[in-house]
Amino acid sequence: SCVTHDSQITNPNTFTLEAWFYTTNARNGRIIGFGSQRSAPYGGGNSDRHIYIDSNGRVVFGVYTGTVRIIGSPAGKSYADSRWHHVVATLSSAGMRLYLDGELVDSNSSVTYAQNYTGYWKAGCGQLGGWRNAGSTTNDYDGPSYFTGRLQFVAYYTSALTADQVRDHYLAGAP
Repeated sequence: SCVTHDSQITNPNTFTLEAWFYTTNARNGRIIGFGSQRSAPYGGGNSDRHIYIDSNGRVVFGVYTGTVRIIGSPAGKSYADSRWHHVVATLSSAGMRLYLDGELVDSNSSVTYAQNYTGYWKAGCGQLGGWRNAGSTTNDYDGPSYFTGRLQFVAYYTSALTADQVRDHYLAGAP
């Protein structure tokens, strides 16, 4: 299913996305993201500021700056492993950061903004056409639009959590 936030938000460029997820399916859908259309999962329009799982079970965080910009979990480890995982992604003047299970796994300090539009936060669904698998510069994401698995404690913050705050949230415990 899909949960869409009721209120429109204009151009969030400093934020944190957080969720606990559990899945056995690599090639999975979007955990949380932003889109200009309230309808789910498609609806056309703009869509970015995503956390999703690619065809290899890697967790990906992406924004659109005029081009797709992604960071992802390390190659060789699938997070579609029948265990609960904590994911946090931040965007701010310090750049993009992706945390898994309390640890920073990737960052890009040169990406400090995303596409300018008004939209809605969506959990569990959203279009991913034109996005990439982690580590790829040419392959399109080839998974579903809906997340297959369980999501809990999905959150959106209007600030970028620090590494210590992320670790504290993780240590607070899995669902």
